Parts: sequence; structure tokens; C-alpha cells
Amino acid sequence: MPEKKICFFIAPIGEDGSESRRRTDQVEEIIIEPIAKKFHYEVIRADKIGKSGMITSQIIQHLFDSHLVIADLAYQNPNVFYELALRHAVRKPFIQLIQENEKIPFDVAGLRTIHLDHHDLSSAERCKAELEKQMDEIDKNPTSVESPVSQAIDVQALKGSGKQAERYMGEVMEMVSELTRQVGQLKERLVVDRPSVVTASNRNSEASSEGRTVPLRSIGNFGKIDWDALGKAIEAQANPAFFRGLANLAMPATPPTKKDK
Repeated sequence: MPEKKICFFIAPIGEDGSESRRRTDQVEEIIIEPIAKKFHYEVIRADKIGKSGMITSQIIQHLFDSHLVIADLAYQNPNVFYELALRHAVRKPFIQLIQENEKIPFDVAGLRTIHLDHHDLSSAERCKAELEKQMDEIDKNPTSVESPVSQAIDVQALKGSGKQAERYMGEVMEMVSELTRQVGQLKERLVVDRPSVVTASNRNSEASSEGRTVPLRSIGNFGKIDWDALGKAIEAQANPAFFRGLANLAMPATPPTKKDK
């Protein structure tokens, strides 16, 4: 018999009878549970934990230990974002959902997020199809997990390395991350009228948004930079291959000395 795995569902709960409680119940029962069963997951929600003891410690334990966490970012509930950050830190599989037409906060905008209008049957079916696709990918490769938190941990590890090349890569990754943050802040303040620019609002019209990969050779080499291509690459910064490639372009041509190896 296949192993029973735990899918921990974190979502805005709300009071009994509230709109957020009704939405969360419907998302769990109609969308998540049917797909989770296909992959032999048992779905557990924080407000339905049956064991006695401190609820907070049990939630944290599930965030650390569950095979999969699904986070519903609807209503931008602060508890959900706190819990999602804990999951990011342990570098284990997670899936993000959000209500259709709600803005994805910049810190997690580069991560794949499934958009859902729970009042629209077509949207619900698209959500279920994308959820099944992501669960299948996780099932095949559960260790391939990247998040802003895990990237920050990687940067600090590289910066503390005894090898010059790795320290340099860490510094480059940190600079690109900071530049990305500043670009995101500017995009929130400015109205961009260039149709070629892809913004978060453009992406939100799709059933799901995925981090895009831009070939580094399109940016330019040896000081000749295509700034439009660089901007698109920065938007895709959730892909760690981008950081590694950028560091390789930026690193000095001379090989590290024996002392640095």
C-alpha cells in the first residue's frame, strides 16, 4: 500500500460563517483534496488538528515535517505569509495559490503561483489541472526547491566560503537580489506604458505564473549590455541558474590561485 503522505494546507481561516472561512473550506474540499488523493496525500489544516497540545507548536512541526505545504495567499493574511516563510527556510516542497486578480506580493512574485476564482467553475478546473501538474513534478523531484529564503541562505554560505570564486559569486547574487528588490519597488510606483514590459499584473491574467528564464547570452558580454534583456533576466531572478550564469560572466578571466582552491 502506498505511503500516506501529509499535505499541510495553510490558508486564511476567519470566523465561522465568514467569507474567508467559506472560501478556504471550498478550496480544500473541491480543489485540493481530490487532487491530493491521487498522490496519496492526507490533507491537514491548522484549525482541524486533532491532537491535544499547543496549536502553534503543532503548526510549526507540520510546516517543518509535512511532505508538502499548500499556501493560499488570498487576502494577504499575515499568518499565512509567516508560515510560508518557515516552510521556505526548511527548503521543502510547497505550492502557492492566490485569488484571481489579487496582487502577488513582490517577495514571492517570482515563484510559481496558481490563480483561482473559486466562484468560476472553469477557473477551478484550471487550478486543479495546474495543481496536479505541480504535485506530479514534486513527486518526481521532491528535493528541487528554491525560494527567496533558501537563496538568501545560499548567498550567505557562498560569502563565507574560503574560495575566492564562491565568495565572488555570493556577492554578485546579493547585488542582483538587491537590484531586483529596488526594481520591484520602482515598478509599484511607476506606470509603465511600454507594451513590451511584462509586469506582475500582466502575469496575473494567467491561470498560473512561472519564473521565466532568459538566456544570459542575450544580455551581452564583456561590458556590452542589452539593458532591456537584463531587466527581463532580473524579473526571472528566482531561477538560481541565472545567478550562477551571471557570476560566471562577471568573474575575472584569470583562474583562482592555488591558495583559493
